[in-house]
Amino acid sequence: MLPQARFEGVGGPEMKAAGCKSLFAMERLSVLGLTEILGRYLELRRLRRELIEHFLADPPDVFIGVDSPGFNLGIEERLRAAGIRTVHYVSPQVWAWRTWRCARSAARWTGSW
Repeated sequence: MLPQARFEGVGGPEMKAAGCKSLFAMERLSVLGLTEILGRYLELRRLRRELIEHFLADPPDVFIGVDSPGFNLGIEERLRAAGIRTVHYVSPQVWAWRTWRCARSAARWTGSW
């Protein structure tokens, strides 16, 4: 549909098969529970920093964060501060569990289409 579009970020096998350039394996972000998160905190922090640096150096037309608000909302905030448009996509059911996230995201959103 958009042959000139370039998709890159963190993607699994299906996104890679559809043409997404994955900057690192999606499994590196697959953590559950506080213990696992704490055990991999330094790596997750480094990966977030690398993504921010990558997209600041080579800005996309739009950054789309998918799920993982604990990881993506901070990236989105930094990119928006640099003038990069962002969208956060997440399953409505996940947002229903923590409705305060809706207000937090709305307060952070400063761009307009």
